[in-house]
Amino acid sequence: MKMGTILVKSATFLLIVALGYGLKCKGFFKKEDKDLLSKIVSRITLPCMILTSVQNLYFDLIPLMMMAACIVLNIALLLFCRILFRSHTPIERGSAMIAMSGFNVANVTFPFVSTFLSPLCMSYAVMFDIGNSLGWLGLGVSWANQEATGSGRFSLKALLGFLMKSIPFLTYLFIILMGIFGLHLPKEVLTITGTIGNANTFLVMLMIGIMLELNISKNQRKDVMTIVGIRTAISVMLIALVLLLPLPHTAKQALCMCLVPAIPSIATVFSKELGDDSSLPAVLNSISLVLGIVFSALVLMIIA
Repeated sequence: MKMGTILVKSATFLLIVALGYGLKCKGFFKKEDKDLLSKIVSRITLPCMILTSVQNLYFDLIPLMMMAACIVLNIALLLFCRILFRSHTPIERGSAMIAMSGFNVANVTFPFVSTFLSPLCMSYAVMFDIGNSLGWLGLGVSWANQEATGSGRFSLKALLGFLMKSIPFLTYLFIILMGIFGLHLPKEVLTITGTIGNANTFLVMLMIGIMLELNISKNQRKDVMTIVGIRTAISVMLIALVLLLPLPHTAKQALCMCLVPAIPSIATVFSKELGDDSSLPAVLNSISLVLGIVFSALVLMIIA
């Protein structure tokens, strides 16, 4: 793939982000509009994009290892953050654990992979995100809640209840069942899902622009620089490691794209539930999303 094509399309993504942020600053969008766009993306365009791009999941050793690796990575990041922020208040430590772990595959990785890379690569990314759902939503959020309140415990029932309400996760399960039984969606259905799914990238980037929050106090700058800096350094090291591993090129592509330092968009919601009413989670999320887009473009130029 030509580097010029990657640069132009990546610049277009950033332009859409800037458009969303600019329109919010001018009053065209309200901060609350991101909630509506988030629902449209997570419940309509993202599932359609996934159905169109990944008609079958591949159940050989590599995607299963990717799913397991994501769970292990989340546990390692949570433990590292717990140690790093041990001198902070319980709420600050729990909020940092949520921000330090997890990968924003849906809003950052998928737009790039579906635009530039193969359906097989998309399939691998989906398996990684399944591990992300289990490792971050399951263990990570529960552990952070326990650190912040001293009363939170891992609940399999709560995790399953959350996942069963997640349309993207249900889409994953649907694709898995289709693969197990050797079924395929009719071309007519794929035409419909493809048309709707094509809007996903634009809506995601516009939503990221509306979500951008850059107001932060001087006291919080150190924590922002620490978390963003460490996540970026970890991403660079992990991507370098992946490139050295004896894996198929497509698997390396998927892993590298999934490992960009972007915090899951829903992290701010969980941080507020812990009692963190500061602007830190929103600022962290904003910076990491923009950084994730830039990082994805750079990684893509290396691995494409």
